Amino acid sequence: MIEEHGTVIESKDGLALIETVLTDSCESCSSRPLCHGDEDKEDIKRVQAYNPVNAQVGDKVVFQVPTKVVLKAGAMAYFFPMVALVVGIFFGQAFAEKLLPDMDKELVGLATGLAFIVITYGIIRAKSSGSDYNTEYRPTVIKIVG
Repeated sequence: MIEEHGTVIESKDGLALIETVLTDSCESCSSRPLCHGDEDKEDIKRVQAYNPVNAQVGDKVVFQVPTKVVLKAGAMAYFFPMVALVVGIFFGQAFAEKLLPDMDKELVGLATGLAFIVITYGIIRAKSSGSDYNTEYRPTVIKIVG
């Protein structure tokens, strides 16, 4: 389990919005873009978490993300797109001679691989905006520390 500390800034409907400071573990985590995003480079981030301990605004809390979730997020961000790239390259090279005999098969393979990786990231992006995805990857507040 990955545990982080933060301060509750909003609490309603069994959820808590937690303000947390990025730690060294966040900086080195391969799943950071899925958890915190890359568009904002500030050290302070907001995370929405399940709130079974009923933490209130101003409470200092510890929240956790199961290791399984981090590994799954890492696979979605890196493993699946890499597999799509390799499959796309082989697919493009295999069919280049038959479908596009005048073109260089390595170039067609590269273009197909890049197209496959873009499609894969598009699918991941579309899936990540769904409510099931967001709730599956949401951390949980485990205790109030102050």
